[in-house]
Amino acid sequence: MSYVSLDFLKDNFSDQKIVFFDIGCCNLWDTKDFVSVLPDATFYAFEPLKDYYDINLVRSVEYGVNFFNYEISDVDGDILFYPSEKQGQQQQLQSSSIFKPTIHNVVSYGEPYMVKSVTIESFCSEHNISPDFIHIDVEGAKYNVFIGLGKHRPKGIWVEMIGYRYYQNGRSDRYNIENIDYELDRLLQSYGYEVVFQSDNDSLYLHRDAYLKTRQYG
Repeated sequence: MSYVSLDFLKDNFSDQKIVFFDIGCCNLWDTKDFVSVLPDATFYAFEPLKDYYDINLVRSVEYGVNFFNYEISDVDGDILFYPSEKQGQQQQLQSSSIFKPTIHNVVSYGEPYMVKSVTIESFCSEHNISPDFIHIDVEGAKYNVFIGLGKHRPKGIWVEMIGYRYYQNGRSDRYNIENIDYELDRLLQSYGYEVVFQSDNDSLYLHRDAYLKTRQYG
């Protein structure tokens, strides 16, 4: 579940025809809430997990969302995907990743399979669009996604910052005590973003050059 403030989205974007990317949209559970407060926005939702495919085809029509059974990463082409199954006795599909789990990960995983992957840059070029806001929750792979941002600079990015230490993503500082993705933070800052909100799990980045009705959060 995302904790991005629907009021913040509504205050800044409800009367605009923005392009909204929901990357790692799971079963569109959060997406439907974003749609409810941004009636004029165009939504693109991405989720490669096979288990969500059928339900997302139905819900995307119901919600008016453009759904793609894709992984967004730094790769254009097929990529190996590790589907999560359970945490203890509870179903836990939302921890799936393009990376193998580490010993710190307590979730069980099924057999990996190949999924289609695209970068933000190549997807936007193909569809002649550019995102105004990105909501992202991709386990351990956020840094890889934003390497492929290209020339695009959405006004806002809501990103889950924790969790990357649970995946074998080859990152040098993935075992820091705070479990904060400092490499991702530095990458986004190099693109011109600043943090306006940060919790134990999530961060909201706004581009310094973006015009917004309010940059205050919370």
